[in-house]
Amino acid sequence: MPRESNTWNMRICVLCTTRDRPAYLERLLESLSAQEYRDFYLLLGDQNPPHTLDSLLARYEGKFSIQRVVFEPCGLSEARNKLLPLVQGDLFTPADDDCYYAPASFAQAVRYADTLSADAGGFVGMGFPSVRETDGVWHSPTKITRYTVFSKAPSWCIFLRCAVIRALGGFDPALGIGAPTPWQSGEDTDYLLRLMNAGYAIYRADSLHVFHDAQSLSMPDLPKIKAYGVGRMRLLRKHGFPLWFKLANLAYPLFKMLHEFPRLGRSALKMRLAMFYGRTQGFFCRNQVMKPEYDHCKDRNLCSCTEDTPDKNRPAFSVCIPAYNDLPALIRCLRSVLAQDSCALECIVSDDSVTDDIETYCRQQQDPRIRYIRNSPSLGAPKNWNAALALAKGDIVTLLHQDDWYLAPDTLTLVQKAMQTNAADVLVTGRSIY
Repeated sequence: MPRESNTWNMRICVLCTTRDRPAYLERLLESLSAQEYRDFYLLLGDQNPPHTLDSLLARYEGKFSIQRVVFEPCGLSEARNKLLPLVQGDLFTPADDDCYYAPASFAQAVRYADTLSADAGGFVGMGFPSVRETDGVWHSPTKITRYTVFSKAPSWCIFLRCAVIRALGGFDPALGIGAPTPWQSGEDTDYLLRLMNAGYAIYRADSLHVFHDAQSLSMPDLPKIKAYGVGRMRLLRKHGFPLWFKLANLAYPLFKMLHEFPRLGRSALKMRLAMFYGRTQGFFCRNQVMKPEYDHCKDRNLCSCTEDTPDKNRPAFSVCIPAYNDLPALIRCLRSVLAQDSCALECIVSDDSVTDDIETYCRQQQDPRIRYIRNSPSLGAPKNWNAALALAKGDIVTLLHQDDWYLAPDTLTLVQKAMQTNAADVLVTGRSIY
């Protein structure tokens, strides 16, 4: 049975994004509901069509806290970066929607957190393909190195101190599933390596168990395996690993194939060959014409992830609109923003409403400049403002409340010119009251 009190007084944020996998998400929710340690909440990035998860999430109301944020489908790293500014507490874990936990997982996590030194950025549990009993023995944490992180740090088993977000920033959006590059893996390992480069220690926590289905050998997803291989080699290049280590990673699937083929047959052959082809492609592919930006980064030098070309798609303006219930006011405000004549902009609508009117309207619009986020439960006025501002990517950021609007279509152009002419970091405009 769940404990009523928290021995270690630590709050855990389970950060998860999900899309088109309600059955897996239900399994995760069941495992969260069964946790012995109760001071946690789920920060859920919902990329599904509207109302897809309503009935599922309603079944867990009152069992544990769920903060639901709705946004359009995007890559895994970008989705996580949308959620990072909302993380609260002491520990956070970037969970996969198809992972799940043992009842004692969070109790073990806070116990490990309580034993770590001040220089520790976090720790990584042990990953298993199915539920298994623990051996009942407490295993002391052991340090992970930049070489052992690839074998000792399953991505779904990572627990980090929330303070590292402020120090490190977001995940590399050029890495991971759904990224606009060939590098469809490595975003979690990259985050750990960046933490190590910044002076944080990462530890292995063998008494902490997290479960995740293994790759199917009967029907392996060969394109996915190949894309993961490309991402691995990109990661080694990005972090300056020596040639011998790159060649060892290149040869690894061939040695595994020879070892597994007598026992597993053609399935192992196909899977390891796909991994080898992907790693070979990643080894020889050195350039990718893009320069993704980290959302919410504090240190742009630390977060630099490519070296080829600047980002030409960065908007000049981010207009952040915190919304709450009043659809007519929101429509007037939004139309005045989208009518601006001569500057690239994004319009971020952070919706705290208790009705669906604003969400329905925003999703019906076909303007790619609109970025809509639904907060569930509502954050309240100050936090909703901050949530919208944290998502901004523009060179100039402004907060425009839903009952305000721009009188002229050249408003932002004039603001931009005034700031450039005066080399201003902050500009305060006049106002008209109606």
